[in-house]
Amino acid sequence: MSPRLIKRRVKRRTRKPESPVKEKMPRSGERRPSGRKTRRRPAPQEAGNWNEIVYSRESMNMDDPAERREFVNACLEQIAEAQVEMDNLEYEYRTVTGYLHDLEEIDALPAKQREEIAKLAQRILDAGRGREQFYNREVQMPQAEYDRMNELGSKTAETINRMQQAEDYRKKVTNDLRRLDSEREAYDYRLDEIDRTIATSRTLIVVAAFLAVALFVVLFAMSRVFRLNVTYGYLLTILFAALAVTALYLKAQNAEKERKGAVSGISRLIMLQNTVKIRYVNNQNLLNYMVLKYNVKNAEELRRLSDLYEKEKEDRAKLRGSEKTMMESQRELLQLLRNFRLQYPDVWLDHLAGLADPREEVEIRHHLNRQRQSLRERMDYNERKVKGRAGEEIERLARDYPEYADEILDMVARTVTV
Repeated sequence: MSPRLIKRRVKRRTRKPESPVKEKMPRSGERRPSGRKTRRRPAPQEAGNWNEIVYSRESMNMDDPAERREFVNACLEQIAEAQVEMDNLEYEYRTVTGYLHDLEEIDALPAKQREEIAKLAQRILDAGRGREQFYNREVQMPQAEYDRMNELGSKTAETINRMQQAEDYRKKVTNDLRRLDSEREAYDYRLDEIDRTIATSRTLIVVAAFLAVALFVVLFAMSRVFRLNVTYGYLLTILFAALAVTALYLKAQNAEKERKGAVSGISRLIMLQNTVKIRYVNNQNLLNYMVLKYNVKNAEELRRLSDLYEKEKEDRAKLRGSEKTMMESQRELLQLLRNFRLQYPDVWLDHLAGLADPREEVEIRHHLNRQRQSLRERMDYNERKVKGRAGEEIERLARDYPEYADEILDMVARTVTV
């Protein structure tokens, strides 16, 4: 959900009605129309559940301008970060879709032209296998891995660095999330202690008052029955009750203040967790996609394949004198593919098995569909769960607090302008 769409929807939903409407009673969790606002303690979260984004305004005071701006800015920042990720994903998605489009175009060719492509591809493959057999050279790198690394080309070093950075970043984000979970558990434990302190203080105030009343009754009875002067007893009882109640009341008040600070700390911690969770999910999805795309476990394995590829490429460079037949076939195939107006004709020189063997073509199509599905899931996560949820939160805030709708619209408008 873009900021422009949020702005239009907020304006539409916060428009004043033409006729007066009876005010509805606020539902649970909504802002009260009057009276002192009580900050509710945020619901506990399961440690390690970093895929789910949590929004909670129950523990925040939306009448406070600072907290209100902090909440809206956090939602807008999440939308902006998701949009950047979406732009990158859409480019990759178009590329993978182009590969699938090329496969469909090749399959749709007449049988004669399709057979010609298969023959050319098979001729190139046979030439490559013949050279290897002729020289009886030891293959240090499987052909599939060579083709995959050759497809990377000059982007190999960049891809390795990107994957290594993603792995390092995952460790940092994971440590941050674990630390945030630990801080949240500490806050929850402290809140439990504060709640027990408040309850105990209030109970002791009642007990002290009851004891004072009981002592008054006893002293009154003694003065009547035994004719004793209990003036000092009354004074001591009053002094005891006053000191006890005052001490317990101050202790309860201090606990209340500390509780408010703890609840505010949890609210800020939740906002920070949401931001880190989004980064964790996007980074994890990026790693999963790179593992799927390059068929490696980690950056170290990709670096090893890159080293093997460089050596293999040097060895093959020495055999170029005997590659005339293969290169001519490649030029002929490439020209043929260009005549069919494929989007990426050069790419299919690295997937000759798919052009020559229908079974290999099915494997390539399946792999590309998995890549596109992975991209679609990542795009859906950023579009619906990040941008959509954040936009809905801004709309809901403007709808629940119509007196601040103009301010919220102004913040959204500045984001649209930027």
